[in-house]
Amino acid sequence: MKIFYFSGTGNSYILAKKLSEKITANLCSVSEFIHEKEISFDDDAFGIVFPVYYGDIPNIIFNFCKKLRNIENKYIFIISNYGGSPGTSFSTTKKILAEYGVKISGFYGIQMPQNSFKKPKDNYENHIEKAEKLIDKIVLNTEKRKKVIQTTNNLRYLLFKPFDILLKPIYRKHLIKESGIEDSRENMIYHLDRSFSTDDKCISCGKCVSVCPVDNIILSDGKPLWKNKCENCLSCYNFCPTQAIKTTLSEDNYYYKNPDYII
Repeated sequence: MKIFYFSGTGNSYILAKKLSEKITANLCSVSEFIHEKEISFDDDAFGIVFPVYYGDIPNIIFNFCKKLRNIENKYIFIISNYGGSPGTSFSTTKKILAEYGVKISGFYGIQMPQNSFKKPKDNYENHIEKAEKLIDKIVLNTEKRKKVIQTTNNLRYLLFKPFDILLKPIYRKHLIKESGIEDSRENMIYHLDRSFSTDDKCISCGKCVSVCPVDNIILSDGKPLWKNKCENCLSCYNFCPTQAIKTTLSEDNYYYKNPDYII
């Protein structure tokens, strides 16, 4: 079995890692497949773990799912980690794979700490405790090949679900403002890196280049230069050792990376 993941500041990676250890699966970064035209493998089951951005799946997960081939008879489950709600991540992945006649058997949502702003009364320990319990259930459900939809807070999921579509125009308005263009959701997210800049604390260490999961950053004259293929993961911002990177995508002076995620 394979567990594919995409992660910027570590939540999805840690969830995928814990699951892969309990279920004895191979852990694979989705970033390793960005240049592949088609993706095929022999395993009879696999999972995809990713964060929710602006109420939906990241661009890289959208493109990854589009490249999957020969998965008609496999047991498939997805895990979306989110700060507020899974948004439309379940329906989006379901729709993409349905184009190939493929059905997803497991949909899981795990609430985790935000990496862009501090939520009032956000309890990290509580998130981790609930995540651990759901991971154990995912292991059992996968071993039994169950079909299920479950989150770490089903009541919260059901309460938020009617608002997912209503929030789309709000997200779009924000993306237009931050990207500086009015285009597809995909392209606006790619251009969110226009909001990044550095101040005089930048020491040209290249950490932002090395942590970017999609190779969207290069150093130009010792300073980071973003190439408009941003995934909005905020890895560069949160891992900068001198906090020299500034962006309107994050709350001022708020930084987060999963404490168990070391790169």
